[in-house]
Amino acid sequence: MGSLRAQIPKATTFGGGCLLILKSGVRDYGKEKGDTESKRKLHFLQEWREAQNYLSIVQSHVLRTCKQPAWVNPTAELTIITDQLLHAYYYTYLLKGNDEHKSIEIVNNEYEKNRRDPNLAIERAIRWWETLEVAPTSEDIHINEWSISNRKILGYLRERDLSQDEILTIMRQNHAAR
Repeated sequence: MGSLRAQIPKATTFGGGCLLILKSGVRDYGKEKGDTESKRKLHFLQEWREAQNYLSIVQSHVLRTCKQPAWVNPTAELTIITDQLLHAYYYTYLLKGNDEHKSIEIVNNEYEKNRRDPNLAIERAIRWWETLEVAPTSEDIHINEWSISNRKILGYLRERDLSQDEILTIMRQNHAAR
């Protein structure tokens, strides 16, 4: 096993001076051929890490302040609860179950309304979640059944490749893969 230091990615600054951790093979801006591809990778990595940071912030709020609805298994993992809270809030509360191609407008309006106090917006979403007597769009199944099933199946990767049926099961139990 290599040293931890050897596994830490290179750090660089990005745009307005934000620190961005780069994986090997991703280059910073320059004038070489292929710069456009490197810029796309940098933008993707920046957005990915920002999204992970925001999810972590929401998760910490859920951990500290959320009283879970009765239909959430008390032993459920915080990560899946946070994911499903955000899923329900977006599709049920914000879009009200009907996108009609206005989701960008809705998201932009919510951003403007909440950008000065994002913590209050997170707490508002949590308070809404706590009032749910039933899961609005199968979040209970995702939290209480599918997350357990997926964890078990993915655990097989420590010993072997997954079968086609196992991969299909995971995909069927994941909104993003449907």
